[in-house]
Formats: sequence, structure tokens, C-alpha cells
Amino acid sequence: MFGLTPNPAILESTIKHHPSKYEEKEPEVTSLLSPSLYVDGLVGGVFRRNKTANLYDKAHKIMKDGGFSLRK
Repeated sequence: MFGLTPNPAILESTIKHHPSKYEEKEPEVTSLLSPSLYVDGLVGGVFRRNKTANLYDKAHKIMKDGGFSLRK
């Protein structure tokens, strides 16, 4: 698929769809993931330090389950 014109649209659509499978189990994380993902990064966060590690762990696991490597 790489090199095709619609490739970025397909990638974005897949990345946006994947977290929706976890909405019931992890609503707080998926509500942040869905609008905040950009390729291999998460553009967002939380205001409390103690929640940061928890958010990272859950977001990383959700994306890893779909074969994505969340790097930022």
C-alpha cells in the first residue's frame, strides 16, 4: 500500500478506528486517543503526574494490540 495516493487517508482512518474497539473498557483513554493520534504519536496528555504513567501504559497497550507502535 505504501506509495499509493490514498495511503495517508487509509492509515489515518485505521488509526482513528482502532481505539474505538476499547471504548467500553477504557473510556477515559480512548476519548483522549481518538482525536489526539497522529501517525505514531499522541498529541495530548493529562494534567496530573500520577495519571501520566497510567495513561501511557494503557494507550501503548491499546495501540500495540492493533500492531501500532506508539512512540511519542
